[in-house]
Amino acid sequence: GLNIEHLLEMVLLIAEMEGLKADLESPPEGVVVEAYLDNSKGPLATVLLRAGRLFPGQIVGTPTTSGKIRGLFDFRGQSLTEALPSLPVVVLGLNIVPQVGEKLKAFASETEAGAYIQKKEKKKDAAAIVFAEEGKKILNFILKADVSGSLEAIEQVLTVLPQDKITLRLIEKSVGEINESDVKLAQASQAVIIGFR
Repeated sequence: GLNIEHLLEMVLLIAEMEGLKADLESPPEGVVVEAYLDNSKGPLATVLLRAGRLFPGQIVGTPTTSGKIRGLFDFRGQSLTEALPSLPVVVLGLNIVPQVGEKLKAFASETEAGAYIQKKEKKKDAAAIVFAEEGKKILNFILKADVSGSLEAIEQVLTVLPQDKITLRLIEKSVGEINESDVKLAQASQAVIIGFR
């Protein structure tokens, strides 16, 4: 916590000297810095706007999801009537949990937002390990977490574990509650489910 005030003063000074300003009249564009599935509200995404303004009722989309904004909240959970650039805002209304780092844009219609979504084929890592060394066991697992940041961190830790005797194979990873389809997939692939929070 040392020199935080000095750091903020330097940021403001440089922004003033360089004339750094956001264009409020341009179409809204930002980046997803965190995303998670809330049990009562559904998918939530924390977005940092770079330009434009977001309002409840706007149709927004990322490369993996879209939806109509049903609510905007600040970091305290207070409801907002609009979101401005450089302030983190929690967006409620997306269909599924987006990936961290994705760009979020506003669209004129749900059709335009749907066209923006990249149809990604779910890659199964089953093809990654075709042959296992003799005497080496394979552990299939499904990874579920409460937020995408946790999901990435856990996956990173698991991939660096020594795999001398057992080979780890990630079958599926996603944010949200463990559901029936996860259990069916685990049964079919003889996998274990690892759930974080």
